[in-house]
Amino acid sequence: MQNQTSQNPLGYFKIAETSKLLKVIEYSINSFCNSIGFKNGFFSKFLPYSESQYPKYINPSETTHNLKITDLELILSNLDLTHKKIILDSLCQSCGFVCVDTAKEKSLFNSIENLLLNISATNGDLAKSFLSAVEDGNINDLEKEQLKKISYNLREFLITFENRIIETNK
Repeated sequence: MQNQTSQNPLGYFKIAETSKLLKVIEYSINSFCNSIGFKNGFFSKFLPYSESQYPKYINPSETTHNLKITDLELILSNLDLTHKKIILDSLCQSCGFVCVDTAKEKSLFNSIENLLLNISATNGDLAKSFLSAVEDGNINDLEKEQLKKISYNLREFLITFENRIIETNK
C-alpha cells in the first residue's frame, strides 16, 4: 500500500524494523534530555523541525513524516556517547553486527583481567539462561530475546578483548 504525500513522494511507509529503530531513537533522545534536565522538545533545536513538528518525525506510527538519514546524523552528533551507543547498538543488531567502542576510546575495563571476568560471567549467564530456556523443551520468544541479548553482550566483550590485545602489541 502506497502512502504518497507531498512530504512522502515515493510512498514510503514505515515497517516494523524501522519503527523499532524509531522507538530506540525516541527513547535515546528522551533519556538524554532527561539526564541533562531539559524537556524532550529541546532536542528539536538540533534538527530542521520546529518543536511541534519534531515528534511527528520520530513517531513510529506517524506515516506522513519520515526521519531522514541526515536527521539521524544530526541526532547522533548531538548525543553523548552513552545515548549514541543505544541507537547504534539497535541498528547494528538489526543487521547482525555488534557495536563496540573503538580500542582508542577510553574503556570501561581498566584491566584485561577485569574484562576476562566480565566475559566469564556473561558466558555463565548465557549458559544458565539457555539451560533454563530448554528445561521445558521449548524456547519461547521472551527466552529467545534474553538469549540474544546476553549473547550480544558476550560478543561485545570478546571484540573489546580482541581490541585490548591488539592495543598491547603496539
